[in-house]
Amino acid sequence: VPETAWCFLARASDRGRIYIPLPAELQEHVGGLPTKPIQGAGEIMVSLRTAMLGQHSFAKRMRLMLRPSDWWLYLYYNSDPSKSLVWIQWVKHPLRIFNWLSRRLYSRVLGG
Repeated sequence: VPETAWCFLARASDRGRIYIPLPAELQEHVGGLPTKPIQGAGEIMVSLRTAMLGQHSFAKRMRLMLRPSDWWLYLYYNSDPSKSLVWIQWVKHPLRIFNWLSRRLYSRVLGG
């Protein structure tokens, strides 16, 4: 795959480079390059505040927190786009969300 079809991102932890496919809108301008599009390219996860405080049903809140776009999951967890997201979607990401929510609750209980 030509390098122009992928955006380059360096993580702050300097673990190396990760390559994420460009969103479909940008790929149209680059041309017909052989890249496999990832669901939800360019869509980021909503903040926990937005998910929890909005006028959403419980199911919608859970979906907003636990089912962000595949593109965001690959990017956030620094995963290879050619690998499956099953482990991240069903174990790693839910544990991360639980950690965030429990830290917020703990801070609120202690008055912080």
